[in-house]
Amino acid sequence: TPDTSLGAVPVRGVDPLAWRDSAYYTPEIIDDPQVFERMNQTENGAIIERGAAEALGLSINNTMILNTAARTYQVRIVGFFGREAGENWVPHNPLMYVNDEFMERIKERYIDQRRIIVNLEEDVDYEGVAEALGEVDPDVQRVDVAALNLEAALGNLLLSGPKQIQVLGTYFAGLVASIGVALVVSTLIRSRSKELTIMAIRGFSPKQMGVTLAMEIMGMNLFSIALGAFVGVSTVYGIVNLLNNTLAFIFSYKVTFPPSALAKIAAIVGLVVVATLIPVGVAVNRIASNPDLKLEE
Repeated sequence: TPDTSLGAVPVRGVDPLAWRDSAYYTPEIIDDPQVFERMNQTENGAIIERGAAEALGLSINNTMILNTAARTYQVRIVGFFGREAGENWVPHNPLMYVNDEFMERIKERYIDQRRIIVNLEEDVDYEGVAEALGEVDPDVQRVDVAALNLEAALGNLLLSGPKQIQVLGTYFAGLVASIGVALVVSTLIRSRSKELTIMAIRGFSPKQMGVTLAMEIMGMNLFSIALGAFVGVSTVYGIVNLLNNTLAFIFSYKVTFPPSALAKIAAIVGLVVVATLIPVGVAVNRIASNPDLKLEE
């Protein structure tokens, strides 16, 4: 862990090619896939976070000195990782990865711990794998499985409580909106009861009246849904861009719509559509079966 003007920079030794195939990273973090090849071909090759490299004035093929209590080592910078550092970039645990062959030169007492990254298939028993790996050797301190950690985080009220409240609030808002839509549609139909009565007397079937009325009302509702979706998505993207510009970390926030979120949105939209069609169907069947002739006169 060398001391720099940015503070202590942890150094991690990795097998470049194995790490490339096992670790998860996006093109935004590693924009040059050949960096692993160069790192593998250079015994003391290293990659450092892009923001830290810019702050320290490092470029490709520059050398950096690592000091331990026993001796001094040199590493050669062969590439960078992380997104482009903006004006708001601040040191946030900047890391350096070096070729594991270089780590063999360093005495064991200067190495804090060893980590092994395993890329598991989706249908693997995560709990069984974690338990088996933990029993491999008494020196195994812990086993972290991303899927299990995510599941634990989602079940933790302190971590996911605010999000769950937001989800419940969205459901409640959708329910209230559907009730409001049903009341508005009922009022609109009541104001057009004379027109519907005339249509029923002149031989229009309930299906014809229902389709005509539903097409008129659904056009307005679909426009409102599309406008609300556009405003909501634009707001979310704006917040994410603001966070990325303000908090210049190694990673960047992204907007994703997993299948579960899309299913929830579809359920809310479906509830609003049903709240529109039910009053139409009830009113049309009532007027068609028993038209108010006095109202027509």
